[in-house]
Amino acid sequence: MASSIAYPGDSHLFAVDQAYVHDSTRPTLSLSYKSASGGLVTTVKPMATRLPAFFSNLLPEGALRDYLAAKAGVKPGRESSFSGTSFSGSVGST
Repeated sequence: MASSIAYPGDSHLFAVDQAYVHDSTRPTLSLSYKSASGGLVTTVKPMATRLPAFFSNLLPEGALRDYLAAKAGVKPGRESSFSGTSFSGSVGST
């Protein structure tokens, strides 16, 4: 597993699995998690309600997001409502 997102309360925390950190042949999850020197960014501040941009951009938009939010009984901007779903690109959240 490359990483995970935890949902303590209504916030989102991206945490990188240590096996992924130490794997020199690891695939790149996103260039947004690469430092200026080319290293892996492993410290990301928690966010409230919304997911980090990389994961947020994998969620459905427009009418599909509205439909899924209505089905879950939440506001479309509350991205925690999409936890446990599969994102595009074989990325998932737990």
